[in-house]
Amino acid sequence: MDRKLVNRLNSRHDASGSPYNPMVMANISAAERRRRRRRQRSAPAPAATSQPAVSAKDSGAGDGSGETIHPIDIASPLKRLYAFGIDALVLYTIILVTKRIFGDAVWTTEAAPQDIFILFGYFVFSTGFWGRTPGKWVAGLRVVDTEGRNPGVAIAIPREMVGRFVATIAAGIGLAWSVFDPKRQGWHDHIAGTLVINTPDSGGTGFLRRWFRIDRSADAESSSDRK
Repeated sequence: MDRKLVNRLNSRHDASGSPYNPMVMANISAAERRRRRRRQRSAPAPAATSQPAVSAKDSGAGDGSGETIHPIDIASPLKRLYAFGIDALVLYTIILVTKRIFGDAVWTTEAAPQDIFILFGYFVFSTGFWGRTPGKWVAGLRVVDTEGRNPGVAIAIPREMVGRFVATIAAGIGLAWSVFDPKRQGWHDHIAGTLVINTPDSGGTGFLRRWFRIDRSADAESSSDRK
């Protein structure tokens, strides 16, 4: 056989990395060929470099656009009443302070635009940008749309300025409607398409848990043991 042809054949490699020489391979025993095949089959597979994707909505982290999606855990009417009581107390304090500073320029029949501006900032801006008023923050509640996102000002305006007004002037029936509604929605929630949910790990309740180092999982395990 031509010497150059033999050198070219010797430079080739098979899948196992051994030099390919037809004259040598013909002389390899069947046992050696089986050992080589076993070594190829037993070679470890390459480690996976990617992990299965997790739905942003299921994880409560976001939807891929940087916007947080909160798990839907409907708040009870009692907690909503608690949050409303705190908001009423904060508003009463604001009225006293602004009345002392501005006198008759606020909270009179002639000062309706100024009063509406204060209420607009308290309810609409806080709900639209943060999803919660100070009362809801302390109570560990949040206003979201039906998909768990912060409502935004465009939804907070009909909820707080239109829906809440309608629900209140109807002898408070629209506010109390959440007691009997399956999703605990008042009239203002129905008008704006919002829900009030629990966010126990954030806000005032989350702050207290972190301050006193209360572990919710430990509490759940101890309650299940008692059952």
